[in-house]
Amino acid sequence: EDKDVIKYGIQTRRYIALDTIAVEKLLSGKSLENVLQDLALRLK
Repeated sequence: EDKDVIKYGIQTRRYIALDTIAVEKLLSGKSLENVLQDLALRLK
């Protein structure tokens, strides 16, 4: 899953692996897909 986060960050030129909100959500048990969708909305 971490690789997917980093890959997504590279594709969007944003290293969302370092995004603390995303990390907190992943740690709280949200799926990676959920977190990426949420990030996509926030990054618009």
